[in-house]
Amino acid sequence: MNSDLEKSKLTSTKEFKQVTRSGEMLRKSKDVLCEYTAQITGKDGEKKAIICTPTYLDELIIGRTVEDRPLIPVEKSFWKNEWIFSIIDDFEKGMPVHDMTNATHSAFLAIEDELIFSCEDIGRHNAIDKAIGYLIKNEVDVSKCILFTSGRVQTDVVKKVIKSKIPVLISKATATNESIQLAKEYNLTLICSARKNTFDILV
Repeated sequence: MNSDLEKSKLTSTKEFKQVTRSGEMLRKSKDVLCEYTAQITGKDGEKKAIICTPTYLDELIIGRTVEDRPLIPVEKSFWKNEWIFSIIDDFEKGMPVHDMTNATHSAFLAIEDELIFSCEDIGRHNAIDKAIGYLIKNEVDVSKCILFTSGRVQTDVVKKVIKSKIPVLISKATATNESIQLAKEYNLTLICSARKNTFDILV
């Protein structure tokens, strides 16, 4: 199953009442995100249910397999400021489901300044898993990859990116103290607070 699903499978139009500060009651409607439950069978035969957005499901499942890999320091990769701003610009253009619902996280992959993949999901971890799964599925050389996430960066996110061997992680949001320490220990370049005109190099 891929990203060409019908809109009806991704969103639903709901009516609601909007209350203004002046006490006025307005009737409106908007698109809301639909949850999808994916059933995944692990190596031990145990079935797990994942709440996600039903796009790039193959990549989602493949991407989750990196959790079984050991933590090994990544090889530092050369990058340029303009490459970082290029992927930030791609993010700023928006994503279709988020534009409709304001309810998804997104992940972007680039090699230098060339965008090679983008996706969105109800969960930031799922979006990252889809991006990693794309790399594995298509046998992309990860040594020059840059991964952008719209979500905050905690240690579990950093571990996942290190295990995938991606050398540069960018986030629109912030990182925790522990995730910064982990990124430094394993040579991961960590860039946060990525905005249109600025970004912060934390590691």
